[in-house]
Amino acid sequence: MNENVPAPLESRPPAQRGDFGPPELDTPFGLREMDEGKGFSLARLLPALRRYWWVLALAGVVGVGAAFAAFKLVTPIYQAEGALWITAEGRGSEITGPIQQEGLLESAAWIELLTSYRVLDPVVRQERLYLRFLPEDSLAFQGFDLMERFRPGDYRLRVAPDGRTYTLSTGDRVVLEEGELGGEVGAELGFQWSPPPGALPHDRVVEFSVVTPRDAAVRLAADLTTRIDRQGNFIRLQLRGSNPARIARTLNAVMERHVEVAAELKRVKLDELTAILEEQLQTVEANLRTAEVELERYKVQTITLPSEETSPIVPGLEQTRIPALGEFFQLRMTQDEMQRDRRRLEEALAQARAGDVRVEAFEMIPSVRESSQLVAALGQLSETRAELRALRERYTDEYGPVAEVIRRQQTLETVTIPSLAQSLLEGLLAREANMTELLDSRAGELSQIPPRVMEEARRQREYRIANDLYINLTQRYETARLAAASSIPDVRILDGAVVPQWAASDERIRLGGMAMLAALGLGFGLILLLDRFDPKLRDPGEIGQEIGLDLLGTIPRYRKGPVGRDNSQEVREAFRELRMKVEYASGAARPLIFSVTSASQGEGKTFVAANLANAFADLGRKTILVDGDTRMGDLHQIVARLRKPGLTDFLSNGGGPQAIQETDNPKLHFVGCGSRKMSSPELLNSAAMQSFLAGLKRRYEVIVFDCPPLAAGSDAFILGAHAGNVLMVLRSGSTNKDLAAVKMDSFLRLPVRILGAVLNDFTPQVGQGYYRYYSGYLPGYETSEEPEEKGVEEGVMGEEARAGKD
Repeated sequence: MNENVPAPLESRPPAQRGDFGPPELDTPFGLREMDEGKGFSLARLLPALRRYWWVLALAGVVGVGAAFAAFKLVTPIYQAEGALWITAEGRGSEITGPIQQEGLLESAAWIELLTSYRVLDPVVRQERLYLRFLPEDSLAFQGFDLMERFRPGDYRLRVAPDGRTYTLSTGDRVVLEEGELGGEVGAELGFQWSPPPGALPHDRVVEFSVVTPRDAAVRLAADLTTRIDRQGNFIRLQLRGSNPARIARTLNAVMERHVEVAAELKRVKLDELTAILEEQLQTVEANLRTAEVELERYKVQTITLPSEETSPIVPGLEQTRIPALGEFFQLRMTQDEMQRDRRRLEEALAQARAGDVRVEAFEMIPSVRESSQLVAALGQLSETRAELRALRERYTDEYGPVAEVIRRQQTLETVTIPSLAQSLLEGLLAREANMTELLDSRAGELSQIPPRVMEEARRQREYRIANDLYINLTQRYETARLAAASSIPDVRILDGAVVPQWAASDERIRLGGMAMLAALGLGFGLILLLDRFDPKLRDPGEIGQEIGLDLLGTIPRYRKGPVGRDNSQEVREAFRELRMKVEYASGAARPLIFSVTSASQGEGKTFVAANLANAFADLGRKTILVDGDTRMGDLHQIVARLRKPGLTDFLSNGGGPQAIQETDNPKLHFVGCGSRKMSSPELLNSAAMQSFLAGLKRRYEVIVFDCPPLAAGSDAFILGAHAGNVLMVLRSGSTNKDLAAVKMDSFLRLPVRILGAVLNDFTPQVGQGYYRYYSGYLPGYETSEEPEEKGVEEGVMGEEARAGKD
């Protein structure tokens, strides 16, 4: 019998080991290089979604909850709109009537006035914008007002269950006041508040907050959007908020208050202008009276003097006895007037440069009235001073429009008027020099001019100038007084705000959609992570990518049922296909011998070994099925035969052919695992095992070993080395990919051919239909032509192993 004992595996040539691959290859047949990673594919995603549907459902529930919270917590924003019309009458022109006056402010200054505290503070108090509360508590806060001194902050008001007493505390629950309802609440805090009976709820706490009116005005100015057109005639206003009725009321109140303040400022400006003109009129009237009195007094003093030979016939020297003397006399009068105007202009200019610009001092100088530019500048200064006095009654100098008016006044007083007066003074000096030169050339004739006539003409001229100035100022004063009495505001409401019916922006839909998408995205991402780090084998593509084996076939999940309604034919076809691939993968060496194993327990290796051996027997091959799982083998239950005497009994006792049992298939024989022994691994690695295998090779064409799992010990590696070929069984949803890959690496150091892997208990998912057998194309046998394939129930051996038994 020793002659039949094969040589040790290490000493056998490659042809006896069944290694038909090129000897220089490092990777055994059936093993492939594993991919470094697995990419995303729809075929992987859809089964993962079906497997982890509860994650997506939970994400959907979270998304719906977040969307609902967004709809509850976020309020839509409404926008109220209005328009103001700025009149452009008399803008940049002189006063032409009692109504048409120069514009009160520049175009940009109207915006500053609109957002000023003079306009917004009263609106804040009128609309109680300093108070914030929930809409359902609006009835309780009717009549709420603030005293001059109050305490801002967040407050909580709790009413006792009996509805008689209350407790007022801060937002931090510090009690500030307790009392009985019916009187004032929060009087010590500066609140004027007497809630109506029954307005305060008893089942919850009323929360509200109070800020200073100035802070509320700042917030209102920030929420108010203004835009002025290019011509400066229209101002568009927009106010956004969550309460449509309140923002419409607030915007209308802002526009009405803006018109009131503009009318008030214009009225004050006209009053100040009238006051300034009245002061100037009083000064001019006094000068007129003085000139009139001096003229009359001079006439009285000179009426008794003897007449002069060269006296004119009438005052003004219209006729003289000698025409040349009239010309010299007129030149002398003009020179005297120039000298007086120069002296008075020098005095007024000195006062202006010292910071005291007196408009009436300039206007009393006849030469000044001949300078249109200087007269216009003096008029602008009077207007600017009146405007500044009106604005300073309402605003500080730091306010934008006030600062602009101050700048214009300083420019007029320090630059414009002094420069124009200096130019006029230089012109007077030049004219005076020319006049002096002309008079010196006619000095002889000048000595003949009567002094009394000259003095009387001078006084007459002063009176005429004072009278003309008085008449002019009187007209301007009456015009300004009439304009102040009948002034019309420069700004009017063009379009009032109405309550908006549609939200300008509703963030609830966007936030709800974003929350839903984010939750679903998170769910998809979690599913991808769970699938990426799932240690179980789910997809046939993972066999080559992560374990490194060729896939020889897939065994579908067996579905029990009445004859014709189960999938036994589909399972049988799967084993036929596997039989063909195993035969071709093993090469031309005969007999065909291979071992069937798995990475761990419960993956169906025994089921696959039994049915694959039965498939070879159906082909007419003389086949023997050996239960090599000497520790926990139960293959005898599948083929309905005895466990012992079996393999261990033969190896330990030198048993004979009685260890080999026949099965229902005449071409299939069976060897049980035998008695359970502690020395099973040693028996499998003994010379007796080699002798036993040599005897089987002489008698059978196909030898199939059902081996223990690779994780159970060295038995599977020993039997795989004896057989030379190994078929790996993997179970969908059960095999640990990392464990299988590690155990496969152990075969790299053994003279073993890895035929490939078979995926057991596989149900094709969406995108995996190409692994399915088409039941409609399977043969339908007639009763008289039923093939004589033997096995247990319905022709599939050991379908109870589908539950996880090996």
